[in-house]
Amino acid sequence: MLYHRNVFVPSRVQEQLPTGEFELQFSRHCQEEANDRYGVINLPKKLNTRYALPFEFEVNEKGDLTKIVYKMHYNERYYLILVVVPHEWFVKTCWLNCKTDNHRTLDKSRYSRR
Repeated sequence: MLYHRNVFVPSRVQEQLPTGEFELQFSRHCQEEANDRYGVINLPKKLNTRYALPFEFEVNEKGDLTKIVYKMHYNERYYLILVVVPHEWFVKTCWLNCKTDNHRTLDKSRYSRR
């Protein structure tokens, strides 16, 4: 199931969110995507959950968290988005998102409400 913080996140998912600072590992795909349309992305070595906002969550059939998408400050114009496998701290992909993007195109029908 897929959840989004602007739609619905059940407490069982919120309770699984890791806290702390974690060293990141990057997939080959992520490293290739670091050459973004806005320029070359300097990938962080670590992710600190105090400064990264989780906004999308995927859970398996058992209800275990399998993916977290984080948004974090990159510079004055962009947020860095990281798609992370939790507990392994493996980053599958990344991109930059303009801070002025208000997400009017968010397709809420993609996300679970239960």
